[in-house]
Amino acid sequence: MLLLAYNSVSDLFSTGARVLPDDGPDRLLKPLAEFTMPWFIAALVLGYVFAIGLSAVIAWHPRSLSAANADRLLGGQRVLLLLGLIGATVAEIVMAQPAMALVIFGIGGLIRFRTNLRDEELNFKAILVVIIGLACGMSELALAVFVTIIGWLLIWFIDKSQAYRIRITASAKEIHEVLESEGEAILGRIRNSKLRVVNAAFDEKRRLVIIISAPVAFDENQINRLIRQALEHPLADSQVRIRPL
Repeated sequence: MLLLAYNSVSDLFSTGARVLPDDGPDRLLKPLAEFTMPWFIAALVLGYVFAIGLSAVIAWHPRSLSAANADRLLGGQRVLLLLGLIGATVAEIVMAQPAMALVIFGIGGLIRFRTNLRDEELNFKAILVVIIGLACGMSELALAVFVTIIGWLLIWFIDKSQAYRIRITASAKEIHEVLESEGEAILGRIRNSKLRVVNAAFDEKRRLVIIISAPVAFDENQINRLIRQALEHPLADSQVRIRPL
């Protein structure tokens, strides 16, 4: 770490390394000229496509979707895609100026551990926004624009649905057997609606716990109504609890 810091600071203060282009018209024209370089743009896009695609391979590993951790992994998959995007952007910035590695490391740690943001995904969105700001400040305008476009599309994709944990409890002890025997039929009726069943299992108290993915346009009342429609007599009076993940 000390050697990395020494080399980065040396690069920063060396006369041969400059973050910005020369003064005068070149300071404005050189960053704008990057938009007219097809191979440069193609390399950026290809790097982001591979980073996000390979991150998705790891995020959606088939061994990960078990009943024990499905609710935890649904949010983690989104974070892993954002991390792949952030990693590719950091690499581009560090190649342009190695000294920025320590700056990005410090800002990332400050946002992640010292900023009170409500969830993991928002933390990484904040880091991504800061990195875009750094790219703009370094006059890496093409990089900033393309990571913004790809980041926007990625966030639109991963946020088009919301995961919920649904717990169905039978209204009486003698109906537990009915709930267990009708479990597959209930899941089938839920799948026929606009809800996607990610995982389902009975817990230790014989309650049916379902992890679903619903379009973001659905609120909890709409989801509750669809679940109620899937419960037929004598399960119509069962207790349904819905919690967003």
